[in-house]
Amino acid sequence: MERKNILYVLGGLVGAFILLHIISYNSHPYKLVIQNGEGFTYTESWLYVDEFHMISDTEADVVIDGKTMRVKSTRGIIPETN
Repeated sequence: MERKNILYVLGGLVGAFILLHIISYNSHPYKLVIQNGEGFTYTESWLYVDEFHMISDTEADVVIDGKTMRVKSTRGIIPETN
């Protein structure tokens, strides 16, 4: 019975370590803050990217895991380092 309890505790610790690692690890070096709307409809979204090229204040080409896409916002895009 004690051996079974020790295995449960070890399994829980390993699971907690893996979950903590997944939550805290981010491999993308840049963070873009996407701002949309005004007043009560104002929102901010975060996008973690590998590379980006700003086309204008409200438009950017981004690369995430080797895939390129264009991101547009109504208010602005703010680049930050991660």
